[in-house]
Amino acid sequence: MTGQDGQKVSPTKWASDRFWVKFYDTVIGWVIVAVVGGGLMLVSEGFRSEIQSIWNSPKEVSRLSDAVERNGERLANLSDRVRVLSQPRDIFDISVRNTGPVDGYCIENRACRVQLRIRRLPESLACQIVRGSVQWGFINPRSDTFVAAQRVDDSRGRNVGATWEYLYITLMIPPGLEPEADFTFEAFYTDCPGTSDTDDPISRRSPRVPFKIYADPPD
Repeated sequence: MTGQDGQKVSPTKWASDRFWVKFYDTVIGWVIVAVVGGGLMLVSEGFRSEIQSIWNSPKEVSRLSDAVERNGERLANLSDRVRVLSQPRDIFDISVRNTGPVDGYCIENRACRVQLRIRRLPESLACQIVRGSVQWGFINPRSDTFVAAQRVDDSRGRNVGATWEYLYITLMIPPGLEPEADFTFEAFYTDCPGTSDTDDPISRRSPRVPFKIYADPPD
């Protein structure tokens, strides 16, 4: 019989060497199995204990449920915020230079014909004006107070296009305005980008345009 080095050995020596090799292999194998199995058992036991503690604790389940609900509310609020920010900042544009009284001035307590040059901004073409919702008026610059003015001609309103056009309106000029008051109006719209069917109409106010206002007709 030969050993691992290829040299002849006695039967007794060969049997002794084989016994110890088998012994070491067996012991090492069981050690590896014990370590790996023990580690898996520890992980499994730790995970099982964690799940069991959550399952057996109503307070913990309630806490997790509340956290999920709060996160859902935050996502909903963020979604609403993004939607509102996507709404057009301006819907229409008016030419201050080409907007004013046809006669160059208006008189208190009398009808005044006004020329308005206006266009719709491209990003707001989908918006639809709420008919009859436009609020006309003047702002006294010194007190910064708004005074409503009634439109006495066709007041239904309509959707203008993206190219400049002239509109003519007739307003009953209210009393108590300063000699140079700022003409302005506010319009309400639906179906704008960033709005839904359940939203209230959004409103946008025009720039202020100075008008000459007389208490009596000039000589």
